[in-house]
Amino acid sequence: MSCNCQLEQAVRIPLIELQHSQLHNGHLRMTEAGRLLYERTVPFLDTLLSTQDELGAVQCELRSPLRMCMPGEAPRLLAPVIAEFCSLHPGIKLECDTRMTGLEVLREDLDLSIVFHRGHQEDRAFITREVATLPSIVVAAASLLAKTGMPRHVRGLKSLPCIITLSALKGQPWQFQDAAGDIVKVPVRSRYRVKSGELAVAGARQGIGFAIVAAYPCQEDLAAGRLQ
Repeated sequence: MSCNCQLEQAVRIPLIELQHSQLHNGHLRMTEAGRLLYERTVPFLDTLLSTQDELGAVQCELRSPLRMCMPGEAPRLLAPVIAEFCSLHPGIKLECDTRMTGLEVLREDLDLSIVFHRGHQEDRAFITREVATLPSIVVAAASLLAKTGMPRHVRGLKSLPCIITLSALKGQPWQFQDAAGDIVKVPVRSRYRVKSGELAVAGARQGIGFAIVAAYPCQEDLAAGRLQ
């Protein structure tokens, strides 16, 4: 089984399609989801490879245990990158935990924590590096929009049911950037407060509320009309 087939099974979305034309029998091209996944994962691989180059000046081969953690949603995006990194460095002994999250777990004798967050990183007690920016979108189910209507401005979300992700902005008011580059803060109300992007998306599908989530895991729901 090819790496592409394995990746498509993992994310459950077609990443490459066969396109026919009059001049050729057919050629392969990336789907929109494949292009998005490629654009978002390349920075992670570039970061790992650049780290390899920096460490190469100190030692020719990486030989060390590497204990790391990441959120439960991260393997869908990062699994191929991490597997390739370990394949390139047989001397690495990887231990990766998806149950522990956040910078505070670095105090538990871990070497690296991959963190998803919105806004600026406030804790300056740790060395942090931004490796990628993932665009976020506000989504809602058609059933909810039929009741509330489509908000004409982000401030309209203040009076509508919303889903709050506790780990994003520590549950504080939602933040948007307007055309002038200014930050617009919108305090929202919620009866559905979770600490998982997957739980937030699931709640949005059921019409519980509007949710701010990363765009990449929502492509299938948007294409099928389950979310708008």
